[in-house]
Amino acid sequence: METIRQNPEAIEAVVFDMDGVLFDSREMIYQAMEHVLAIRNITDVTRDDMAGVTGKPIAEMYRVLIPGIENVDDLEREHLAHHDENLHLLQGFDDTEASLRRLRDQNYLLGVFTGFNELTYGRLDQFGIREYFHQIVETTQYKKFKPDPEGLLLCIDRLATTPDRVIYIGDGKSDMYAGKAAGVQQTIGFTQGFGSREALLEAGADRTIDSLNELIELLESEGAQLGP
Repeated sequence: METIRQNPEAIEAVVFDMDGVLFDSREMIYQAMEHVLAIRNITDVTRDDMAGVTGKPIAEMYRVLIPGIENVDDLEREHLAHHDENLHLLQGFDDTEASLRRLRDQNYLLGVFTGFNELTYGRLDQFGIREYFHQIVETTQYKKFKPDPEGLLLCIDRLATTPDRVIYIGDGKSDMYAGKAAGVQQTIGFTQGFGSREALLEAGADRTIDSLNELIELLESEGAQLGP
């Protein structure tokens, strides 16, 4: 099996996107957007279109999907209200917590860089995984949104490491662009979220994985364990 790199000891930190990586939020987000759009009789926006704007704050997603739209604050409130009524649509991945625990136990620095807002903490608590992260950076903490790397670089700085010692894992094209712009050592596409393997590789992913357990296997293959 291929290892992450020839000198794996250099890796100090792993930073994760949240939605579509740490848990499966696709159906909840798709249905919320379909609900908001249906209220306005907008029927020509596809799920592929929606997937293309994920990673941005909610208001920004609607600005892209509906050029010239006004009162995006109303759309965001409706979107979040639909979330609150449909939290059952969030689904965990079987190996998330075990993989995070394994990385933490091996002394990796773990971070979250997300395009979601301050409700991020509650989402992580819902799945019992907030405790594994040393730093969590959500949209109230930075101004330039994905694919801009500002939030990712902030997370890396708060982890007290440098981009060349970081792996970033995301499920969207904007994640791949942000990772590359930040100069992280590896930008890895996660295929169980909003982006297909082909789209992630096209956007510059160094590799793709189908599960977080596969990340562990990559890090430990051929007996080479990553760590400070």
